[in-house]
Amino acid sequence: MIPMAPPKKGIAKRNTADSFAFIDTAITVALTSIIGDLTSILITIMNAV
Repeated sequence: MIPMAPPKKGIAKRNTADSFAFIDTAITVALTSIIGDLTSILITIMNAV
């Protein structure tokens, strides 16, 4: 996502940056779903009590 990458060396750098961004997104999505699951479990427990 860096627009000012030089043409020759910039391709490898942009690929690593893109993969890092992809990994970042994957981790964020995983954490969000895990937190959502925990929240729903907590709500269920609170409603049961």
